[in-house]
Amino acid sequence: MAEQYPYHPSEHYAFPRDPIEQAEEELRIYDTPYEFQESVEVLKSMYQWTACFKSLEQYAVYAADLRPAPPDGVAVRSGFNEEFFSGALMATHVNVAPAPPGTKRVILNNNFLAGLDWNPEKDAIEQSIKERLDDWAGGETDNWAEFLAEQDARYQAVATALAERMFEGRENALERELDFLVGFTFASNIVWQAARQGEKYVR
Repeated sequence: MAEQYPYHPSEHYAFPRDPIEQAEEELRIYDTPYEFQESVEVLKSMYQWTACFKSLEQYAVYAADLRPAPPDGVAVRSGFNEEFFSGALMATHVNVAPAPPGTKRVILNNNFLAGLDWNPEKDAIEQSIKERLDDWAGGETDNWAEFLAEQDARYQAVATALAERMFEGRENALERELDFLVGFTFASNIVWQAARQGEKYVR
């Protein structure tokens, strides 16, 4: 017997069931670079009060120096890697949006850098984080490209498509896409770890 809907079947909306479907939905809805960039700004407003968002912002500060300085030394790098942050935020969103409520809470309430400001070893820990990010961005082992290559082919495809949509037609697009993907894979990794660690508390 056919499934019954309270409206015409053609109007039925199937909500994304996993991060891949959520990412595909983002690409479908925001099908121009301008619309996609605007959607990232909306995500910032949606998640800005969460502990997870705050820690992603801090990681983006640590990731500010991932790119090498230009040969002429003229360009001044900001203290915030916007491309890394956009990728990290998008990864968090596509993983959180289709997740069960309990898993959402576990991830969004997780400040990955909790207690750092009061830690007497703060300077050493921050240096370690920067080194970890540098390795993630271009190290020979456990870097973002190897991590992405280990994932489902569809996850690899949507991650790349998200980066391309974000920076299509913009200056230094390829370089910015790479920073986006570094952030996307980094956040995917820590969000998945948080979700796994929190499973025993989720009901």
